Amino acid sequence: MRRDEYLHGPAVERFIGWLRESVRGDKAFPHSYKMLKPVREWRCNFLWEAHERYEWNGLNFDVNQAELDCLAACVRRAVKDDDRLAFVGAALGILNWGGVTAGNAAKLRALGAEALPTFLAASRLLDPSHADTTLLQDVRFMNSGWTKVYALMLDGLPIYDGRVGAAMGYLVQKHCTDEALDKVPDSLHFRWGPAKGDHNRDPSSGPLRFKMLTHASPRKRAECNVRAAWVLNEVCGEERFGDLPPDGRLRALEAALFMIGYELPHAFLPQRSRIARATTPLMCATTATHDAGVGAEHKRQS
Repeated sequence: MRRDEYLHGPAVERFIGWLRESVRGDKAFPHSYKMLKPVREWRCNFLWEAHERYEWNGLNFDVNQAELDCLAACVRRAVKDDDRLAFVGAALGILNWGGVTAGNAAKLRALGAEALPTFLAASRLLDPSHADTTLLQDVRFMNSGWTKVYALMLDGLPIYDGRVGAAMGYLVQKHCTDEALDKVPDSLHFRWGPAKGDHNRDPSSGPLRFKMLTHASPRKRAECNVRAAWVLNEVCGEERFGDLPPDGRLRALEAALFMIGYELPHAFLPQRSRIARATTPLMCATTATHDAGVGAEHKRQS
């Protein structure tokens, strides 16, 4: 499925209309939780406030964005110059910023000179301007580390880690609840990643169910990443976010979602679902790195 077909689907159109109100601030979006690193209460009343209260590595959004701009320039220059050694160095810098070098750095070094053509081919499939979600099976490298590399290689692609996925699902769940829907539309099924600790990242509530991200299906994460790009690019130009420079709007909205996705309310789930959810993180513990705590989490991983 391509961008226009996806965005013109009735369920997606209704969700985007609903989301615009929250992005503009016409509708409050109260959210709070206890952050563990550093230990403090975090809260927001609007999506814009979630962006203003973004924190990673003890630094605010502007400082992190400046570092990401530098990393993006490095990785794009390496691609333009076909400098394979520089590409590996830039990608390692991105992984290091996100705290997701474990496992990923070794794979990147093992690819060596093949890393640039491998990621370049995948980035062309993921480019939101002409992606086709039926053709993403060839994106072999996709997890909470690689999504950061692709996001800095491309315009219009957000980082899609477990926390951003959790927040996307939570937005959909609240929309479906407002609309009295008893099932999540397939086109709005955004997968989430588990936390290392006891934080709830599952946006499911009652019959509104969302599946978890796993390393076994990079295509599913790639599809969620592209769909999230299409949706968020439709709304990030609204007031407040729209007041930012054009190349910073999507990243700011992504940052708001990252903070919201740290922990979600423990919603009602049927007994069988609660048992399944309790055991799943143990089975998939290796997927929960960028998603462990604010200080350990862009280890933006999972």
